[in-house]
Amino acid sequence: MRRHKNTIVGLILIAFIGISLLACGPPPPKSEEVEGKWLAIKKENYTYGGGQQVGFTVEFFKDKSVSMPVGKGTWNITDKGQIKIEIASLTMFGSIEEKLLTITMPDKKGKVIFKKQ
Repeated sequence: MRRHKNTIVGLILIAFIGISLLACGPPPPKSEEVEGKWLAIKKENYTYGGGQQVGFTVEFFKDKSVSMPVGKGTWNITDKGQIKIEIASLTMFGSIEEKLLTITMPDKKGKVIFKKQ
């Protein structure tokens, strides 16, 4: 009986630790970390126009507006800590890790990676 109880306690402890680790992730970016001009340095699985060139910039402003090569729009930080970018009928999401901004294209296949200027 005691062995059975120890096994159950052990499994509950392992489950609790596993759930705790899932909740851990990078903290959401602060507006100040997003604001500014970002230079495209790499594209991955990019399916939109423009081929594989990099070197274009995206600029995020304090008033939550954004300027991209495809036009001007708005941005905000979601409850999940993602950067939501809306331009006309396009919605893209981004994240900042290790001082790099990654924006995922609307088809969720292509990504553009930026570094802050």
